[in-house]
Amino acid sequence: QAYEEGLQRAAPSDPLPASELVVASGALQPVPLDAPRARLRRACDDFERLMDSGESPSVPADVPACTVEEVSAWLLEGSCVCVDTREPSEKFGKMAASIPGAVALGYTEVLKRPESAVPALRALRGHAERGARIVSFSTHGGPTSGNCAVVCCILADVF
Repeated sequence: QAYEEGLQRAAPSDPLPASELVVASGALQPVPLDAPRARLRRACDDFERLMDSGESPSVPADVPACTVEEVSAWLLEGSCVCVDTREPSEKFGKMAASIPGAVALGYTEVLKRPESAVPALRALRGHAERGARIVSFSTHGGPTSGNCAVVCCILADVF
């Protein structure tokens, strides 16, 4: 509760103009990656608010799951890119290495500091534009929950 109250106090009193971010019928409109930091952060805050209230267009349970065998085949044919949504604190010991070629996009970074995630978001957009599957993974949650599923929802709804 203290965290939420702090966010409310820190939030600018002027609402985000409709031309910058539109939340209509529960649907968030994509935010340009070159948007100002405040706009990127407000878009992610809006996403989080809609997710918390159960009104977000995408929900983790709707994110399709795939098998390790499918991902292996896609990687070998070059038709997918992996997104490592683990937090820096989760990358230690045997868990330090990522899948080769994976784009690092931590859950907290994209949700709370999206301006620092712009290079990774640009890379992912490029992969998506060439038709690559985007496969995210994490160490928290199951196939339809956890950091990886929420990051997929952020990608779909915000960016």
